[in-house]
Amino acid sequence: SSSAPSSSEDDDDDDEEEESPLPECEAPPEATSAETGNEWDYDMEVVFVDADMSPDSTSYISTVLHSYLHCYMEEADGVLVINAGYPPTIDEFVFGEETNMDEEDELVTDNWSSRRDTLMHQLARELEIKGIGYDIATMYDEPFAAPLPPTFLIAFMQQEGEVYQRFLRRNPAAIDLDLASKLHPAATTPRHQTLYYDGPTHLSYTRPSRIWETWYCATPPGKYLESCTTFLPDLKNGKKHTPRTVVKKDPVKGRSLFAVDDIPEGNFVGSEDAVWNMNLDRIEWQALNEFVDMFPDAKMYAQLRDLFLVYGYEFTTIGASGWSVSLAANNTMTNHACTPEDKNVGATRGMFNGTDVGYSANFSPVIARRAEMASVLVVALRDIKAGEEIM
Repeated sequence: SSSAPSSSEDDDDDDEEEESPLPECEAPPEATSAETGNEWDYDMEVVFVDADMSPDSTSYISTVLHSYLHCYMEEADGVLVINAGYPPTIDEFVFGEETNMDEEDELVTDNWSSRRDTLMHQLARELEIKGIGYDIATMYDEPFAAPLPPTFLIAFMQQEGEVYQRFLRRNPAAIDLDLASKLHPAATTPRHQTLYYDGPTHLSYTRPSRIWETWYCATPPGKYLESCTTFLPDLKNGKKHTPRTVVKKDPVKGRSLFAVDDIPEGNFVGSEDAVWNMNLDRIEWQALNEFVDMFPDAKMYAQLRDLFLVYGYEFTTIGASGWSVSLAANNTMTNHACTPEDKNVGATRGMFNGTDVGYSANFSPVIARRAEMASVLVVALRDIKAGEEIM
């Protein structure tokens, strides 16, 4: 793990520096100072930063420091974890209530939280738009850490890398068995086992809590992005869902999907497909393929793989990655359009589009909380008439 000392510069200087994170990969002078006694590690794969909420700790959540850290992880399939304060409260965004802190404490907390929130957005922004450049960033809360700060930010260097794919594993047994096989022998006695972390707990770490979605959609830039302004309101509006479709035989295409009713542009089409789905994460998919190769005469396993290959699709999004296939939904019979003009359904635009792609594509509690849904849902790209084929 690695951390940096608190900055001795005043807040105004910090603010000025944070507007333009340094692009050059040069170790900060403090990293080898007599005060820390630490040598700078030029080959970091895991970085843990423990940032308390004292006024002097703002350098631990500065974009300048984390630009440096990112530089020395860019060759690795690495991960950054920051213990970063407390989650927002629902009162702040729903009821607008005042806090009960003293004015001085409230000022310190607001300033620290504001810097933390800025860092969260910057972690996964692209370098070209003055971001820090991680592929994926998210957060989770460990409520049993109280009275210590329970919020953790986590950022991954490579979305397709093994570290992130193992983080996304969906089967808690895989995590429990990892703990059993990889913990140091001294940690295997009941007294020294992990107090809060295990396989089932890990699943909650891959899905931010609802309060983070509320925060994201109540503060810039999330409040201006379509995932908050369009997707979430439409998702909860029954009139925006068009469940009635029918499968018909076509002499050339075979099975084809048709609209039973008129479908207005922007409506979800066959949203029940998000319910009747079977998903394998990337690690499970790899294991299935290896098993089929090892036992080629086990025909039903080969047929299971072929089911995914023929009727399913590979997906990668914030919070999930792997292969998905419909179990019992009409949408699996949707044919590909031969031309762009024929295409009338497509990805849920509100999930990924926005005025700032760097914000919306790599960091979004809205997507992370509904990862499988984000990979499945489609909307009408134009008005679709009853009886028209859906493609």
